[in-house]
Amino acid sequence: MKKIILLLSLFTFTLFAQDSVKQITNFNFDVSSPAFANNSPDFGFSNFLFFEIHNRDSCNIAGLEYSQNDDSFNNLFYLTRDSYINKNPQAYISSNDCFVMWESNKSGNFDIAYRKKNYGEDWDSVRFITNTPENEDDVKFVRNQFSSNSLLAIFKRGGKIIIKDILSQTASEDTIFTDSNGITYSEAEATAAIYYSGYIATAIRDSAGCKKLVYRKKTNGVWNPIMTIDVTGTPSHPMLELPDVVAFNLENNNKTSVYSYNFFDTYAVPEVAFSDSVYSMFDVHSLFFAIITKYSELNYFPHILEKQNQAEHYIVVSSETGQDTSFPVNISNPGQNIGLVGFSYDSYIVYSVWADSVNGYKNLFGIKRLYNIGGIEDGATAVSGFKLYQNYPNPLYKGSGGNPTTVIKYSVPDVKNYGGAQQQTINITVYDILGRKVATLVNEVKSPGEHQIVFNAGSLSNGIYFYRLQSGRTMITKKLILLK
Repeated sequence: MKKIILLLSLFTFTLFAQDSVKQITNFNFDVSSPAFANNSPDFGFSNFLFFEIHNRDSCNIAGLEYSQNDDSFNNLFYLTRDSYINKNPQAYISSNDCFVMWESNKSGNFDIAYRKKNYGEDWDSVRFITNTPENEDDVKFVRNQFSSNSLLAIFKRGGKIIIKDILSQTASEDTIFTDSNGITYSEAEATAAIYYSGYIATAIRDSAGCKKLVYRKKTNGVWNPIMTIDVTGTPSHPMLELPDVVAFNLENNNKTSVYSYNFFDTYAVPEVAFSDSVYSMFDVHSLFFAIITKYSELNYFPHILEKQNQAEHYIVVSSETGQDTSFPVNISNPGQNIGLVGFSYDSYIVYSVWADSVNGYKNLFGIKRLYNIGGIEDGATAVSGFKLYQNYPNPLYKGSGGNPTTVIKYSVPDVKNYGGAQQQTINITVYDILGRKVATLVNEVKSPGEHQIVFNAGSLSNGIYFYRLQSGRTMITKKLILLK
């Protein structure tokens, strides 16, 4: 966990920043709740920015597309256009589909609706996930899902926190937390666990005004008992955007800081991620997602959050020095979000977006940053006698007539020449652009000399991937491109 905190505060690398704030929308009505889909490397979908449009007594869901050519968000489209309240847009990419869901009161109370877009096609019609007499609210997608046959959402209905597969009409609902005897649960999040086959769900438990951060793990198909993360103060806004790590606000002695906790560190304790001696409140609503940088043995975590001191409000985003960069905003709760919207040769294109008031209306503003992936080059790279060659062919092509199979060659040195142990374990792993492991190609002892493996990427979505050779402290990473 300390590695994560150091990365957030000290990690520096070549990052080109555009520090001027860009006004993304300029409407004569209020815009709020920006939302990106950051769970896939498929830039055909992840360049969408969704948000709420408020007009008198109605609220609708709309979107813009990011254009890398002119660095702009344009092509406004509506997912809803009616006289009802449609709020809290949430986006997710599953296989070759993009899903956006929201809460709608079209039936008289709030139910969950969604629309789907297949790659290269128009948006499907509106479908309702739920239709009950009780309100469903605080809906979110379960994070880090990999299955193409299901798509899980977590939400609250009455006194229950529920996980439901939105693609199935017959799947049963999974109740994770239940209000009882004066105890209530709120602000629930859930994620598929990266390091074991299961899930983690978090929530804030309130018992007579005493709030605790709690969680449950699902292993072998069974939800384990509720556990409490022991902290001094009042927690709020748990976020599970980092795999297997929760970030949350913690108020103590009239000061709010951001803490993080690693579920799979045996000796983990909550640690400070963001705090300040001057600003009394740090408020996390959208924080981390993982990307692989040129320092291939580590992940970097861009972030955006809000801080305030009395009437002063600021948006805080990552900077090239590792120090936070603050930009003033005129409103509290600007609904900040962060999105990976594209890839430019050797850099990730990341946008931090929030709402602010201008000319009497709330509009969206943002800052672009390019996170460099330098050092991941074509050809053979050698480290301490190891070599990792560029896969061939690259790019790979799927679809009609395409062949998503590629050859990866690597070389293992004679350890006698390098003073190493006689037995060397070689691990070659494939990661997506968000730093998640999608395949293990080699994990065994190998003899000195050249080796090769054939990797079939047909089960992966289109986009940018990285394959990494690791042996002891030696790590070499290269880029793989998969196209339709």
